[in-house]
Amino acid sequence: MKKMDAVFEGGGVKGIGLVGAVSVFEERGYTFENLAGTSAGAIVASLIAAGYKAAEVKDIVDALNFNQLTDEDWQDKIPLVGKFVSLVFEKGIYEGKFFENFIQEKLADKKIYTFKDLIVEECKDNPKYRYKLQVIECIPLLR
Repeated sequence: MKKMDAVFEGGGVKGIGLVGAVSVFEERGYTFENLAGTSAGAIVASLIAAGYKAAEVKDIVDALNFNQLTDEDWQDKIPLVGKFVSLVFEKGIYEGKFFENFIQEKLADKKIYTFKDLIVEECKDNPKYRYKLQVIECIPLLR
C-alpha cells in the first residue's frame, strides 16, 4: 500500500467531486495517512479518516436527502426579514442540527466520537502528526 497525505478544499458541492478523486487514489493503491480539510473538504476528510472508503462515502451522499440540510428555526420563518436576522445573529441561515446529528452518527458507526479517537499512536508525541485529521475553519477577516 502506498501512503499519502491530503488536504481537501471547501466549496459545497465540490465535496462530492472530492469523493471521486479519493476513489481514483484508492483504485491506484493509495491509502490516506494524514488528512486535512475545510468546509465540505473537512466533511470528506473526516469520513475518510474515520475509515470509510470512497464507495461508502458515495453511498452516504447518494442516500442523503439534501432538503433535510435546510433546517430552519422560528426566526427563519419571519416573512421578509427572517433569513436576514438568522444570517446576522446566528451567522447562518440554517441551524445545522440535522447535519450535526447526521455526521455524528456516521462517525459513531466507525467508533469515532472525538478527535482523541483519531490519534496516530506511532506519532502521538509529534504534535504535527499526532492526529490523522485536521479540520481548518475558514474565517473571513473583518476590517
